[in-house]
Amino acid sequence: NPYASSPSPSTKGRPSIGGGRANVNDDNALWADKYAPGNTREILGNQESVRKLSLWLAKWEDTFNNPRAQSKSYGSPSGPFKAALLSGPPGIGKTTTALLVAQESNRDVLEFNA
Repeated sequence: NPYASSPSPSTKGRPSIGGGRANVNDDNALWADKYAPGNTREILGNQESVRKLSLWLAKWEDTFNNPRAQSKSYGSPSGPFKAALLSGPPGIGKTTTALLVAQESNRDVLEFNA
């Protein structure tokens, strides 16, 4: 898989609870970063959306990074879709979900914010 990543050496062996993005012993770290979910099974709520995003990402490479599929048209409103749009109110877990789904499929994440 050309998009797969190897585990980051900076996160190896890092003491944390629940796979958080920060060290639990860091007094200056945000609580949400210390105790963030470490995998998609730890995400509370929105399990159907997490499952759909995981399935979409798993199928993406076979659909769009396949030389035999390059000549097909993908304009149908029912899919397949080239991109995923995660929307919702602040704090619902959009970024966490995207990061964990990508991590579980060994992908690197490049994040842009407007």
